[in-house]
Amino acid sequence: MGSSDYTVTPPGNPGTYSYDDNNGQPDPTLANFSTAHDDAYVIPVIKQAQALNPAMKLFANNWSPPAWMKTTNTMLGTNNGTLRSDMYGPLAQYYVKFLQEYKAKGVKVWGVTPQNEPTISPPSYSAMLGDTKILGGDADHVDLNYADTLLNNQAARDAMYGTAWHCYRDDLGKMTTIHNTAPDKRIYESECSTGPGIAPMNAAQLALESTFNWANGALLWNLALDTSGGPKMGVGCTNCTGLVTVDQATGKATYTDNYYQLGQFSKFVVPGATRIGYTDGGGIWAQAYKNPDGGEVLADGSVTNDLSGLCLDVTGMGTTNGSPVQLWNCTGNPNPEMERLQRRLTATCAATASCGVLSPEGGATASIGGAALDLPYTSRPLRHRLTVRRLIPTCRAACAGQQVELVWVRRPSRHGRLL
Repeated sequence: MGSSDYTVTPPGNPGTYSYDDNNGQPDPTLANFSTAHDDAYVIPVIKQAQALNPAMKLFANNWSPPAWMKTTNTMLGTNNGTLRSDMYGPLAQYYVKFLQEYKAKGVKVWGVTPQNEPTISPPSYSAMLGDTKILGGDADHVDLNYADTLLNNQAARDAMYGTAWHCYRDDLGKMTTIHNTAPDKRIYESECSTGPGIAPMNAAQLALESTFNWANGALLWNLALDTSGGPKMGVGCTNCTGLVTVDQATGKATYTDNYYQLGQFSKFVVPGATRIGYTDGGGIWAQAYKNPDGGEVLADGSVTNDLSGLCLDVTGMGTTNGSPVQLWNCTGNPNPEMERLQRRLTATCAATASCGVLSPEGGATASIGGAALDLPYTSRPLRHRLTVRRLIPTCRAACAGQQVELVWVRRPSRHGRLL
């Protein structure tokens, strides 16, 4: 709602804006409130995304109310500005008007947080200490004291759908403490810039750690940035990356590791899934989920960002020698079906000088680097999520440095997929 640290308003010299700036003059009745700023590009992009995915849930938050509502008369976090004591009512109506205008323009907002990162006050971008779902918190880390304050206030607790937290102090484990205190409230990881950004994890680890600690969802920040990590006002976030990098000069979009890792996880673990188990060992963190259709998914991520040549063997619900699902050294090839598949993949990789990630089940047809690869049906269908660069030496050079996530999929009626 209004400006964050990432904004293009005005072009070439980004600055703060709200939906009722009113030239800095107080407007407690919100007579001049308008979301017209968003008509040019924000709402059209949201509508395009909703058309592509009607099930998308839009989450909105406010980085700062209008300057005239604050003690410092600026939307920046300068001098620890807070909300004026006589502006709680106008700010509540400000949120209501935002939701009403967006709804009138055909955009449904699933949830809001009243204030982004209310416990910090950066001087270079918008900030403030301080049937749509309301999520409390939205702090830069999992702040247990802040959570206790919200949950111990009965009026606030009754109004909240749950709480939301950012990942930036590597303390997502504290969400379990909040869940144990208030198991009736939802929890969301609502912001994290991973990869080369400021969070000590990658997107796959974020999804696994968030859901392991009772999060009902996880969000990454940002969706798309330009090649310089902007546009943004002030210093903003240093080295933060989007899911997509867009070259403004050419219009070319480049998809980052975050994009593929988040896409990998969310393609198989769908809304409504329930976490049903986990294991942690050997540098691999695995969690199992059951989807609403009854299908089960095992999502594996490398704790150290290095799988060290390990493959996941779940052929026929176990390995060829009857042992349970396990990790094994790809170079050992204890599975004869894997040996046959390796020869096919090796030839394909050598021909295309490319790499891919394959999740085959019996009778599936997939492709690697654009080259078709038929996988014959066997009496023990392959249910592997394979990392080609880990399994096949000829692909390792082409895929060097890529982050990896392994996923095993068992579905009642669907076959293997390629991402």
